[in-house]
Amino acid sequence: ACPAGKGAAAGSGTSQSACTWKDCVAGQSLDQSTGCQPCPADEWSLAANAASTCTACPAGKGVAAGSGTSQSACTWKDCVAGQSLDQSTGCQPCPADVKWLSSLSGRSMEFSSKRSFYLHGMSSWQRQRGSLWMGQEHKKVTAHGKPLDQEHHKEIVLRASIWISACTWKDCSSGCQACPADQWSLAANAASTCTACPAGKGVASGSGTQQSDCTWTPDECVKAGEDGSDYRGTVSVTASGYVCQRWDSQSPNTHSRTPENYPDSGLQENYCRNPDGESSAWCFNAE
Repeated sequence: ACPAGKGAAAGSGTSQSACTWKDCVAGQSLDQSTGCQPCPADEWSLAANAASTCTACPAGKGVAAGSGTSQSACTWKDCVAGQSLDQSTGCQPCPADVKWLSSLSGRSMEFSSKRSFYLHGMSSWQRQRGSLWMGQEHKKVTAHGKPLDQEHHKEIVLRASIWISACTWKDCSSGCQACPADQWSLAANAASTCTACPAGKGVASGSGTQQSDCTWTPDECVKAGEDGSDYRGTVSVTASGYVCQRWDSQSPNTHSRTPENYPDSGLQENYCRNPDGESSAWCFNAE
């Protein structure tokens, strides 16, 4: 008899050397020393072949070693985190604001903003939908009310935490949280605080979309010809730009224009005032 894996046509076996390797079955290639061997992972071959090598699966596709019996046996490989599978083109980057997790033991998962997940049908699994709860003491994952096994449960919780941390706050469009009154911010910003309006100007909460939205407040106005004795605005710098001294302070200037001596003159903070009949509101220079 010919050696195992070899053969010769009837009446042609005139010597052992006439025995040649038989054609390989699908999923194998022929090694002249050892005979038919399984195709490596991600490679395939057809039946009745004597090829010395198998054919590589198309890019992005794969198959288990020895299971590649035709090109159609090659299927798309699992996508990595941050990708989703298009059956025509393979793994593609997730669109903006969508996060996909890499497969969990053959089951792809998509998490929405409500932390729900999908288990896409694989083998005996049906397409299922469940929810992810992450409590203070316990973390429980269920599908149709039935807990997943501990191994899958731990991996889902781990991947969920990675997914959640991958999402970052978008730039604000004139404030993700409304700017306080008298403050403003520009669009497409990621600043943690808003910018104060110039002294004496203000804007309603959430309406400050640019500095020009800040307008003079009524308290900052002084009628023409008046001496400003009724002025109750918040300007606190001199005409030359120096910071005003507080009225209740005696440094660096000692003075008698104190709130106690002029209780009806609105001597608050370091705002400009006219308690003593000068030609306009004024203040002491604190610098």
